[in-house]
Amino acid sequence: MCTAERLLKLRLEKQATQAEVARQIGVHKSSVSAYEVGRRMPTSDQLCKLADFYNTTTDYLLGRTDDPRDIAFLMAAYQKMSPKDLEIFLEFRQIVSRMSAE
Repeated sequence: MCTAERLLKLRLEKQATQAEVARQIGVHKSSVSAYEVGRRMPTSDQLCKLADFYNTTTDYLLGRTDDPRDIAFLMAAYQKMSPKDLEIFLEFRQIVSRMSAE
């Protein structure tokens, strides 16, 4: 699936209009339309804004991974952790790092 197809799929899943997406990333609605049909590619800045808007990664939008949640999902979860959950997560990360070094 190419970038254009992924952008259209994500917008439809989010039930957003092209105008809403355009407002979020600071472009005209016609630019969003051009991205979704493959006539134009978003700039790197616009691509980052699109990834944030759709809660995905630029790698997914560019077709470098097929997992739309990838790191974005983990980052969103990390930001919502309570202090206790964060402590547990960091301890787990240390254990995994030690195991990888062995």
